[in-house]
Amino acid sequence: MEAQRSQARDEMSHQPLDEKSMETTISRRGGRGGTDTNFREADPEKVHEIQQHGVSRIEAFSRLFSRRHPVAITLYFCILAVAVSFSLDQSTTAAYDVYATAAFDRQSYIGTIEIAEAIIVAVSKPFIAKICDVFSRQTAYIIILVSYVVGYIIVASANTAAALCVGRVISSTGQSGFDLITDIVVGDLSPLQWRGFTSALTSFPYLFLPFVGSKIQASLCTGNTNHCWRWGYGMFCIIAPVLVSPIIVTLVYADRQAEKAGELSFAASRLETKRAIEAGTMQAQRGSVRERFVTFCRLLDEIDLIGLLLLAMAFALILLPFSLASDADGGWSNASMIAMFVCGFVILILFIVWDVRWAHFPLLNKRVWHNKTFICAVIIDIFYMVSGNVRSTYYTTWVYVIKPWSNYNWGNFVAITTVSLTFFGLLAGIYQRIFHRYKVLQIFGLSLRILALGITYWAVGPNASTAALVMASLLGGMGGACSVVGTRVASQASVPHQDLASIISQLSLWTKLGSSVGSAISSTMYTNTYMNNLLEEGLSSEDALVFYSSSTKARVKFPWGTEKREAGIRAFTNTVRPIFLTALCLSVIPLIFGLIMPNYYLGKTQNVVDGTTNGGVVVNEYVNEGQRDRDTGDGINGDKSWVRKLWKGVRN
Repeated sequence: MEAQRSQARDEMSHQPLDEKSMETTISRRGGRGGTDTNFREADPEKVHEIQQHGVSRIEAFSRLFSRRHPVAITLYFCILAVAVSFSLDQSTTAAYDVYATAAFDRQSYIGTIEIAEAIIVAVSKPFIAKICDVFSRQTAYIIILVSYVVGYIIVASANTAAALCVGRVISSTGQSGFDLITDIVVGDLSPLQWRGFTSALTSFPYLFLPFVGSKIQASLCTGNTNHCWRWGYGMFCIIAPVLVSPIIVTLVYADRQAEKAGELSFAASRLETKRAIEAGTMQAQRGSVRERFVTFCRLLDEIDLIGLLLLAMAFALILLPFSLASDADGGWSNASMIAMFVCGFVILILFIVWDVRWAHFPLLNKRVWHNKTFICAVIIDIFYMVSGNVRSTYYTTWVYVIKPWSNYNWGNFVAITTVSLTFFGLLAGIYQRIFHRYKVLQIFGLSLRILALGITYWAVGPNASTAALVMASLLGGMGGACSVVGTRVASQASVPHQDLASIISQLSLWTKLGSSVGSAISSTMYTNTYMNNLLEEGLSSEDALVFYSSSTKARVKFPWGTEKREAGIRAFTNTVRPIFLTALCLSVIPLIFGLIMPNYYLGKTQNVVDGTTNGGVVVNEYVNEGQRDRDTGDGINGDKSWVRKLWKGVRN
């Protein structure tokens, strides 16, 4: 049976439906072009044969509650509350990382922390997605909330740099988990034509929270910055439970209502199982310890736990030496560094062999990796993150040193990229809703991002004016928004609903590993050159160590305009110049794969594979793309007036 299910999913993923492979119904309403969408119920047996309980439960929500139902509206506000929680987190903790590592005189650990975070967070994604599918979305929220709070408790009470790193890794797992589950829920509830906009809408708090966050971190860290970060991290142990609990309660309530209404399949409904036991048509069975253990092992097998662990160890052993070698005795000649590097590549080979030969549910499964759209999305996002992290790992720290800005103004500058990503992400979503496509906008965004990184490289040195730095961040955010929204929608459109959580987690897995590679490259270039550049500028070893280990202490000890401050600025500038050039070169690769990305029509379905609504009801949509283009003006043969396209997009 399992083999049949896998084969069914393989066939579905190999034959994604576009407009040409769907049935068409075209009509005229009141003299204007329009469409009548026919619905038919999918065969329940076939649907639930390939669906896990978590997917069936969220589809039951869409069938039971219309978008204007009070429960659905409540859920939307709950999603926004979760978004506020992790938006405020990400708007402030980046600054606290600088203060925290500086408090332990370990500013060079920023790159190490980012590498470790990215690796652990990446491999946790498939596990979280599997919890969403096997159990429910609310169960995943509960587990992630616990991880998040525990992580920040460790960070806020950390007395060593090692404890800080451990706590940040755990809390980041929870932080990214909120983001992942929210993306999955949004994908569950929104049709393709609104997917980009609704996904971007979860980032709406970033339009104002970064400035609120900079105000918070500035007020906490005015004067003595040695312990302000503890309060900054610790407050999320209170904020997160308050803002995340409502969505858990709402989903649990909706789940119970769906069970009572009979919207869940027998296997997915605890209520139906209970009724059958009470009626005597089903015998209550409590599996033995051995049976439960076998079930648990099967779940671990489904997420390819061994493969995830091998992949995590491989990337950790390969990438961490890049940031640790400079502090190790003998540098790269240190036996530990060599051993880590060699073992990392050996384990990476073992991972590939395991996934190809022995894994029952491999990360590198054919169903996913034969999907051209997903492959393009992965490569685009991997190199997007590599180039982005190469630039961003020490970019804000560099600006902190070379500019005499206050903490508040510096925080506002850091927020520019986030705010522009959010604002232009919303506009990109509206574009997709109106024109029902994403490829042209994505290519435009990737090109714009290359321009932004070019300005960043040009602005190093005497050209580092405030206008240039702000423009680079603004254009980078605009280009990134167009690319990210396009990649997200394209990858989700290319798989059936059953694979939604898996595809989101896998895309996040590989892009997070890409970000760790970017952090490793940047950290290596920083740690291997910055200290030497400081000494070459004539600074003493003690003064050079202050700049190298703590930019906050350097700003206090060496005021703006002093000779030593200028020497530190020149050294830092010489350090980041090759880093920014590397980022610029790497940013060309996503554009190449953006040109060959498929360009699906974004309609009213949940995806373009099985052609169902978010409630699992099959939709008969357009089959003749040329006819649809003539009727709606979306294609090259349609109405070329952008004003009419805009009006028709809003009207429909």
